[in-house]
Amino acid sequence: MKTIMKIVFGCLAALLVLILIIPFAFRGKITDMAKEQINRNIDAMVGFDRLSISLLRSFPNLNVGIRNLYVAGKDVFEGDTLFAVEELDLAVDIVSAIKMKNVEIRRISLYEPRVHAWLLDDGRANWDIAKEMEEAEEDTTLSAFNPSVELKLFEIVNGRLRFDDDSSGLSAWIDQLVFTMNGDLSKKFSTIDIQADARGLNMESGTLRYLKDAVLRADISADADLEQMLFTLKDNSLLLNDLMLRLDGTVAMPDTGDIAFDLEYGLEKT
Repeated sequence: MKTIMKIVFGCLAALLVLILIIPFAFRGKITDMAKEQINRNIDAMVGFDRLSISLLRSFPNLNVGIRNLYVAGKDVFEGDTLFAVEELDLAVDIVSAIKMKNVEIRRISLYEPRVHAWLLDDGRANWDIAKEMEEAEEDTTLSAFNPSVELKLFEIVNGRLRFDDDSSGLSAWIDQLVFTMNGDLSKKFSTIDIQADARGLNMESGTLRYLKDAVLRADISADADLEQMLFTLKDNSLLLNDLMLRLDGTVAMPDTGDIAFDLEYGLEKT
């Protein structure tokens, strides 16, 4: 019996050592890969303070955390920050992470994200930062990396989103956004559930103020055909202050880049 106990405790100790050591062994490789992919695909100034890796936080998945990640504009948008997040958390399948091929991302969490979408008078947008395909693939020295989305959970904690359109003078922003999306995006067909809560929804155009610190709550359930990118709404509610709306219909996002809405809505109460 003593021998068996020694073997069991020895295996547990070895497992604990592996859990503590493996993240350090892969941190440098994952950091280099992240920087490669950013430079390969994005024409913007990108940086972050620290990358951490842990097997304990999202066990049995590998947890990858990035602190103070930001994406800032160039040229005419220099000085503008398109995206910043205090912490980006990813849960990654450990086997795919070790292979460093077709890395499977299971969960994405954004803590304190700040997004500023800006459209100029001439139609240029600060979010148009993706490199052209020829330019992105020009550097053949970069390692092959093809992440796949096995996403079960996407969440935003205390987010702030802002949109400015210089051509129309329209500005809209949301403060204190809490957002969760549950579903299995690895399947061809899945049910997606979305809950959103924002305490400060604002919209103005010039001197006209449409909304001021409005409360927004959304509870949306949809059947998702991820091959056709067709989403059929089921039981849904949208609350804007005391105005309750019910939504029904479909939303399609075909390869053309357009979004097609076929929706019906009605008042639950006023």
